[in-house]
Amino acid sequence: GGTSGDANIVFTDMGGTSFDIGVIAGGEIRTQDFIPVIDRWRTNIPSVEVKSIGAGGGSIAWVNRGLGNTLEVGPRSAGSMPGPACYDQGGTEPTVTDADLVLGLYNPDNYLGGAMQLDPELAREAIEAHIAQPLGISVLEAAWRIRRLVDARMGQEVFNEVALKGHDPRNFTVFAGGGAGAAHATGIAPYIGAGRIIVPAIASVSGAFGAATMKISELWEKSCRLRIFEWATQKYCEDLEAFNSVVRELRDRAVRDLRLEGYAPPAMHFDLDLEMRFGSQYNLTRIRAPRLLLESSDDYRVLGELFVRRYGEIYSPEATFLVGGINIESFCLNAWVDTAPYAPAAEALGAGEPAARAGAGSRPVCWHPAEGYVETPIHDYSGLRPGNVITGPAVIEAPETTYVIEPGWSFRMDGWRSGILERLAEPAAAAPQEAGR
Repeated sequence: GGTSGDANIVFTDMGGTSFDIGVIAGGEIRTQDFIPVIDRWRTNIPSVEVKSIGAGGGSIAWVNRGLGNTLEVGPRSAGSMPGPACYDQGGTEPTVTDADLVLGLYNPDNYLGGAMQLDPELAREAIEAHIAQPLGISVLEAAWRIRRLVDARMGQEVFNEVALKGHDPRNFTVFAGGGAGAAHATGIAPYIGAGRIIVPAIASVSGAFGAATMKISELWEKSCRLRIFEWATQKYCEDLEAFNSVVRELRDRAVRDLRLEGYAPPAMHFDLDLEMRFGSQYNLTRIRAPRLLLESSDDYRVLGELFVRRYGEIYSPEATFLVGGINIESFCLNAWVDTAPYAPAAEALGAGEPAARAGAGSRPVCWHPAEGYVETPIHDYSGLRPGNVITGPAVIEAPETTYVIEPGWSFRMDGWRSGILERLAEPAAAAPQEAGR
């Protein structure tokens, strides 16, 4: 976000079995999961909140006969073994990857840079037997429906995740990560109203890249109830030491540990988050304290106003209940080390027109079953240079992923070789199930 100039980001990661969502608002990660569930186990390890649904390249498409032959995608997945039917590893059920292959979006001879061959006939047979025949539709329409349905599920989940946190999804840029992220990003974005997508050059390994380059930090927490606004007197607290003593305790522990790791105090920085609630309510809301230690009783008023404002953003201003009092329930100190971030040098931007070596011919791609297959330009990612612009419909093949540029979108490569996808106009004659939210 700092490199691209985006402060509001919804990060998505579409892999083989799941679709993960994380939200950054105003340049900050404001949501945490304090009792995350890992493989069905509740853990007491606070972490950044990431939501996952069963939607990925390996998600299995099936007909729900109990709901009147309704098409469903996921949450079951073919996994990596046997994988999609087109992998020719024993899988027989149709998946999202099979649908994308039938639509012509993937090159069966250049999947993973040619390291893996795909079998389009196996994909067709799986979709025909399990989806097309039961629904009485063509294989092509069945594949298109599978793709649109999984895009809609992911798009709606992103919309809910952003909107229910009190933000307008239209003000967010989508970061598309994961091996299948670039192939589905332009199909997901319309459901949240986003007109700008960034596909990092390291999209297929974005999670691992982030873990390897993130700054050194520690999170120290302490549960401590402190009533900063008394409901009986309708006055703010004046006991500064009750607040500051907790913060100093957490800061001393953080300094001790970071010193043991070899870092000097001048390189250490601290941010303080507070879990707060109205006195008569259960839900906790996190705010960022403007200062580490309080200097006057008026600082309590500032904290109260920040809490009320943030609570109103999430639940609406009408839901605030100041007369019930305000409590701090937990102190959360983030200690981090000021180290130089990983920042690769940007390449100079060149001409907008891609060089001839970036062209990889064309192939039939289906963008809508009513139109059938349309001859579509194919580009080689390795032949593109920063500054190149490609207008959809088009497909860009890279060794790690495939960029699908739907009609009405454009692709531009920035100085870090990331793909910037921008919406030009609404696709003409959009089907009802494709339309926004």
